[in-house]
Amino acid sequence: DGVAHSGIAAAADKLWDHVKSNVVKALLDNPGYDLVITGHSLGAGTAALLSLKVNYESLLAMENSSLKGVAVSCFAFAPPPVYFQSKKNEKMQDAMDNIFAFIHENDVVPFMSMDSARRLFHTIEEVDKFTGLKLVSRPLMAAGLKGIPDEVEKAVMDDHSDSITAVKGAGKMAIPAPCVFWMRAIDKDKAGRPVYNVMFCRPESVDKGAMATNDLNCLLDPRMISDHMNPQYERAIFSVREQMLKKKPGFAFPI
Repeated sequence: DGVAHSGIAAAADKLWDHVKSNVVKALLDNPGYDLVITGHSLGAGTAALLSLKVNYESLLAMENSSLKGVAVSCFAFAPPPVYFQSKKNEKMQDAMDNIFAFIHENDVVPFMSMDSARRLFHTIEEVDKFTGLKLVSRPLMAAGLKGIPDEVEKAVMDDHSDSITAVKGAGKMAIPAPCVFWMRAIDKDKAGRPVYNVMFCRPESVDKGAMATNDLNCLLDPRMISDHMNPQYERAIFSVREQMLKKKPGFAFPI
């Protein structure tokens, strides 16, 4: 009921075949426990698809009927867009309900798909058409030392989806979760550590043109790789956790 990243979906299938006997045994040996699947980066994409598969296909109950009531949830850190369902159904939405996806700052991976890569290349081609830009001006603009003409800014900020010919296997994908938690530094504490806020974002567009994370272009940023690393996610989540425990207001806001 939808399309998924073929390589990551295959990894999820192989992973389940490899671990299911151990998972079933552990759950049977420890009644009352639930199953949590987690991962980072490609592992997060695999974890999200595996969580969908286990929930949607009731795989635990198929292995042993006594496991029917076991809750399966997923915590996906820096997941790439790996799934899209054009026609929604309640069963698939229910399977997604317990997937919690996290993005840290300008991490590029959660926005990188074949669709977004094609839009990025198209943006570069559009910018290259502005032959009137002086050679010396280009590095100054890139460094933020010179203003960018309005028409160039428009070319960069446009979605470009309507300008790209559809290609089989390169459609728009999304992170399979009911919402995405986007963590961004907003301040520093007394020890000089960054304090993070959280935005609750839609992983895919809804009716009436409301944008989502899979509508955003890939941001080419000096920190797009370093923001992807595990320690950055741990620091951001620790910051949010501390604020929740201390009951500080305004640690999160929805968009």
